[in-house]
Amino acid sequence: MKNKIVFLLLLIIISLPTFAYTKQQLGDSLTVFANQYAWVGKVGVKKVKVSGNNAWVYATKSLAGIPWNRERVTACRMLVSKLLFGNTQGKITIYGEEDEIGTLVANLSNPFRLNIKDEPLVQNATLPYETRKGLKNRHLAVYGSHGMFYNQKQQRWQFQRAKLHTTVEDVFSSAFVQPFLVPMLENAGAIVLQPRERDLQRLEVLTDDSDLQLPEGWEQADTLGWGYQPVLYERQNPFCLGGYAYATIKPHLRQLRYTPKVPATDNYAVYISYKTLPKSTDKAEYTVVHSGMTTRFFVNQQMGGGTWIYLGTFRFEQGEPSRNYIAVGADADRGQVLTSDCVRLGGGMGSVARYPFQKDSTFIDSANALISGMPRYMEGSRYFLQYAGIPDSVYNFKNSKDDYTDDFTSRGRWLNYLIGGSKAYPEGVGLKVPADLMLAFHTDAALRHNDSIIGTLTIYTSQDDDKQPNYPQGASRMQSRRLADKVQTQVVEDLQRLVTKEWPRREMRNASYSETRNPKIPAIILELLSHQNFQDMKFAQDPRFRFIASRAVYKGILKFLHEQYGTDYVVQPLPVHRFAIGLEDENFRLSWQPRIDTLEQTATADYYVVYTRLNGAEWDSGVRVSDTTWVFTNPQKGEQYDFKVVAGNDGGISFPSEVLSACISTKHNKKGKTTVLIVNAFTRVASAESFATDSTFAGFFPESYSVPYQKEWHYIGAQNDFYRLSPYINDDDAGYGNSFMDYAGMQVVGNTFDYPSLHGKVLKEMGLSFVSCSVEAWENGYLSGVENDKLAFVDLIEGKQLNMSAKTQTLVKQTLEQSVPMLMSGAYFLGAMTTKAEKRFLANVLQLKNTSKRATHTGELRLDTRLGISNQEDAQIYIKPNEQTICAEAVGGIFPANENAVLLARYADTGLGAGVSMQNTGSRALIFAFPLEALHDFDSIYKQSINLLLK
Repeated sequence: MKNKIVFLLLLIIISLPTFAYTKQQLGDSLTVFANQYAWVGKVGVKKVKVSGNNAWVYATKSLAGIPWNRERVTACRMLVSKLLFGNTQGKITIYGEEDEIGTLVANLSNPFRLNIKDEPLVQNATLPYETRKGLKNRHLAVYGSHGMFYNQKQQRWQFQRAKLHTTVEDVFSSAFVQPFLVPMLENAGAIVLQPRERDLQRLEVLTDDSDLQLPEGWEQADTLGWGYQPVLYERQNPFCLGGYAYATIKPHLRQLRYTPKVPATDNYAVYISYKTLPKSTDKAEYTVVHSGMTTRFFVNQQMGGGTWIYLGTFRFEQGEPSRNYIAVGADADRGQVLTSDCVRLGGGMGSVARYPFQKDSTFIDSANALISGMPRYMEGSRYFLQYAGIPDSVYNFKNSKDDYTDDFTSRGRWLNYLIGGSKAYPEGVGLKVPADLMLAFHTDAALRHNDSIIGTLTIYTSQDDDKQPNYPQGASRMQSRRLADKVQTQVVEDLQRLVTKEWPRREMRNASYSETRNPKIPAIILELLSHQNFQDMKFAQDPRFRFIASRAVYKGILKFLHEQYGTDYVVQPLPVHRFAIGLEDENFRLSWQPRIDTLEQTATADYYVVYTRLNGAEWDSGVRVSDTTWVFTNPQKGEQYDFKVVAGNDGGISFPSEVLSACISTKHNKKGKTTVLIVNAFTRVASAESFATDSTFAGFFPESYSVPYQKEWHYIGAQNDFYRLSPYINDDDAGYGNSFMDYAGMQVVGNTFDYPSLHGKVLKEMGLSFVSCSVEAWENGYLSGVENDKLAFVDLIEGKQLNMSAKTQTLVKQTLEQSVPMLMSGAYFLGAMTTKAEKRFLANVLQLKNTSKRATHTGELRLDTRLGISNQEDAQIYIKPNEQTICAEAVGGIFPANENAVLLARYADTGLGAGVSMQNTGSRALIFAFPLEALHDFDSIYKQSINLLLK
């Protein structure tokens, strides 16, 4: 018996293969293979089984994280066969944890198709374009991560993440989503839904149906509608505290009109609410009258009842009820029911009060209750969902013991409630909105002490809590992996082409996160970069980077959905450039050029939409034009007209151009010098200045600020720890990168791209005509329609532009040589002129010399009496970020170079020159070494400067 056992053991040993590679060596080879396509770290091999010409390799999960396709699967199998058998003929099966690599290739035979194109929640009926090959009527759940939360143990409101590199993830992710990604998706026709407040407006105006005198045909329901409560406590649902109005639709049903009491002229998001009933109409008509302009919407009330529904953001005027109201009605005569509840303008301040956990959930501890004191957009989803009427079973999973956990678990549960009862999730209970996908935008934490980049990671979940691999509609949950692949591939490729070749692609991680595990439709987490890593943040703080990255995310979503539906996509165009306005027979001739997208062949402009604004009021609904020129005929004299242009195609519309302005004064004289040319050379957006000293110190300079696109709200305070090796202790003592938070909740004004309008307002009041153009148009042969000898002066706006181009210098020289006066102002363009040629330009053309790039610390000016400013306190530059206008923390110092120039202004703290008046052989100019737009009192100083220039 013993001999038989020995014989059998010998047979087994003889039959075992002689591996050319050990598991360690095989893992090393797979590591090299995988990291060609994504940075996944080390790939380990747990087990290898061989039988004849067959082999089964069981690797670690990291192997599954690369973007697999058929070619890569074949290549990987051939590699392993070569290593194990010495040839490529083996039959190889390779697992990355539980996933066989062949199953990770997209299976388009099992697409995710809801066929919901005819069921949009909201339609804007006023748009002069369609988005047939964009995202028309697609419902997308997209949001920025985290947000402030109440810490029950510490009994305080705080951020969920550490304050690092002048920001915090709680608001930084939204700095991509709100100003860039969401507008791109909506410009493509999508309906974007969010579990957090989207409006930055701190004011809020609530007008309930109970405040109205109901017209004939309308009745009041007293229950299950919105009711006002200034502070919301535990388990209180504002949409169960009041009633709603309803009417059976019939011919000539009178509209229900809401007239909000607008406290200040500004932009406000418009939210509506209503009740969904068994016979609700699918085509309620909402008319939004905003500053006299009208925008119409159709809303499908068969879904979305009992919460806030976003229509759009508009400018409303204080105290103008006839020019600011929202009306609801319906023309259909099908026996359907129209309902209407509260209308809300603005995002408002946080109103959910939190207090230490109470075992008796009915007890309200008002003595210890705290609201955040922050704008609602800064709070986490857990609180907005309560304010939005979502059942507390969605956002109060931890029974008020742990708001932090409730916040991130609420997002996926909110999505399921949103789509519950729709074609996306028929068996669910909810709002019946058939969303296509969900994307959670995060910036995960990882740190390297050198100057390398962490890069982009995506996360999906292949099984739900019940280990189900499919969604309720039958589609595979691997569709989420396909979405992750599309978005990540687009992001990395675009960043590598347009930003840096070194941008890393990380893994596609199959992991059990509530935001990807709970949803009943494809859902991913995008970890775009690391907010903790300085090198990532050097890029991410730049608005241009955020635009590129957001556009890539939009394109990834677009391509994923069209692949699922088997249709062709078109990418929306880039913004136009070389925009200009000239006079043509006392009409305004607008011209521009499309911008070429080198990454996308479909992103070409087929048409354009020109928007007009009168006297700074509200933009109209736009006029569609087919050419790159358009003539605005018969402008009214004495009125200021602002214009902006977007490019469009079947995929949607672009971001808008800069705003240009024009006016024909009532005193306009073709023979006299009554027309001003405004040239906008301030095109810059940028991050704050940063520094790095080998591997020891690095960060963002405390007194250097970014140039935001329009405005930003993610700046929370200056960085205060620059030592790379400072250890993380906790979120309040975060070590390297730690930042103050004295700016949290502030909306910092940046480059608003409408400075010709700001200047034009004063020119109009002074009785001067004006036209305007971009500096790019000026440098490329722009024709103002006014002979140079008839120009009153040229107003060159440099703002915070870093330098004056050689082309602009030539034009400045030519303009002055033709005896056309000039007004020039800006923070950097003079101080940056340091070459011999540039020094000659300053001395010979502008008659000045520069002395300092940081000429003041206080921003206080001392003006010459020739500028006519009686109140010197108004002569102050904003030198810190603020909510009023662009700040100028670093401005130049200048002095006259000879007797042809005189000093007009000094900085009070240093005595250095801030403004010079120059006159030489027929040429005349006023030059300010700071942006006029950064003044506390721009209007009066600009006006007095013009009076002096034209004497």
